[in-house]
Amino acid sequence: MKVVFEIPDDLANALGADSAQAEARVRCDLAVHYYQCGLLAVGRAAAFAGMLRGDFEKVLSGRSVDRPYQASDLAHELNF
Repeated sequence: MKVVFEIPDDLANALGADSAQAEARVRCDLAVHYYQCGLLAVGRAAAFAGMLRGDFEKVLSGRSVDRPYQASDLAHELNF
């Protein structure tokens, strides 16, 4: 599915120098929000944001986002 919406120029300018940067910022902000709400796992959120997982994890850390981690998460990562 593709969703398209307009961002007013003044808001786009506040978010980034050009439309591509503004779009990237909005995608990242939404991904962080969906991750915090538990709607997306960290890998899916990173993909939604168009970022590598490690880069997205740095964003989460920079924003002091709580990152619940369970034994099942470790087991899953060790299988890769």
